[in-house]
Amino acid sequence: MIGLALFYLLFPAVILIACRKYSWLDKIGAVMLSYAAGLIIGNIGIYPLLSPDIHDLLTLDSASVKKQAKDLFASGEWTAQQYAALSIYQLQDTLMSISILVALPLLLFSTDLRVLVRSAKTTLQSLLIAVVAVSSMVFVGFIIFRGIYGEQLWKVGGMLVGVYTGGTPNLASLKMMLNVEPATYILIHSYDLIVSFTYLVFLLTIGKKIFRKLLPPDHQQVAFSNAKDEPDSLVVKFEKKHLPSIAKGLGLALIIVAISAAVAFQVPPSALMITIILIITTLSLLASLKESVRTRLYTYETGMYLILIFSLIVASMVDVQTLLGITPVVFGYLALVVFGSLLLQLIFSKIFKIDSDTLMVTSVAFICSPPFVPVIAGALNNRKIIVPGITIGVIGYALGNYLGFLMAELLKIF
Repeated sequence: MIGLALFYLLFPAVILIACRKYSWLDKIGAVMLSYAAGLIIGNIGIYPLLSPDIHDLLTLDSASVKKQAKDLFASGEWTAQQYAALSIYQLQDTLMSISILVALPLLLFSTDLRVLVRSAKTTLQSLLIAVVAVSSMVFVGFIIFRGIYGEQLWKVGGMLVGVYTGGTPNLASLKMMLNVEPATYILIHSYDLIVSFTYLVFLLTIGKKIFRKLLPPDHQQVAFSNAKDEPDSLVVKFEKKHLPSIAKGLGLALIIVAISAAVAFQVPPSALMITIILIITTLSLLASLKESVRTRLYTYETGMYLILIFSLIVASMVDVQTLLGITPVVFGYLALVVFGSLLLQLIFSKIFKIDSDTLMVTSVAFICSPPFVPVIAGALNNRKIIVPGITIGVIGYALGNYLGFLMAELLKIF
């Protein structure tokens, strides 16, 4: 366990060193290399992966998961390998949560809010386009697949609107609201990991090139006061004299996360994620109003290092064996919604002259949820889109349950 934790924490440094030494690796990008490394490590049999019975257990709250896992292992119903798989998953989940939550304030400290206000209209247009695109494809998919899957497809459609405008918390909430069978929920959650991962890899590789050719570029002024002094590439040289500045930025980020968590844990579990992201974003943007915080060196790069850790862990949790014995209708429905909505967003963005980077960050905020916004921002070398992307994602969290329930009720009529 300690060895795996050290690998997650330190291997991104190896990637950055390699990118600095070999320019062709830097062209691929540190984020994409982290995903590739994670996918390989997670699927070569070094550590056990989650079995279906463990997936069933994970639908419970964390306290119940811990207790039942111990009981199952003690009674002999679980093997040591199964218990180890759960322990590794819990380590991954913990490191993933910490890395993204601490990264967010570091990435937001250098934001210039004046520029963000000027891009509000474009952000709102892109948000509305994304809502229409996801909802339309869920409806189209329902019409296509309803004769094959059965009467309960309306529930699947509602859950897909929730997860692809919000995120996993919305998926879990709609499971309860629509009384979805646990097996169906687990199936959608598992396929979502595969489809969303494939979608993100597409954007990080050829997708960003395609959209930047088909749509106008982002001509907005960079929303970071020190952008001219610091390169967007993650391959930068850290010097010892900058360590105090990095430490101060990291310390401030940890304080913000601690305050946000303390407040967020007072709300119901269903509202935990949206609450903590809202508080972190608000406090970080307030801190950015102070020039000494906004111009502090390497806060963005430090945050992006944590994003590399996050990317490495996420990719290592993808089990390619899930593709074996796949349920074609459900998998096809998810794929149609994800890639079909992306195509619709492209068409509408072309009509309304939305720039390529705004399209991509909006789509990622919806399909993959706000924590993945810095991932695409880093791959695009565009810091400006982080705050609009997180804002869109948070609004998606807020809307997800409502839109999902309304869509389910609409599909139920047909």
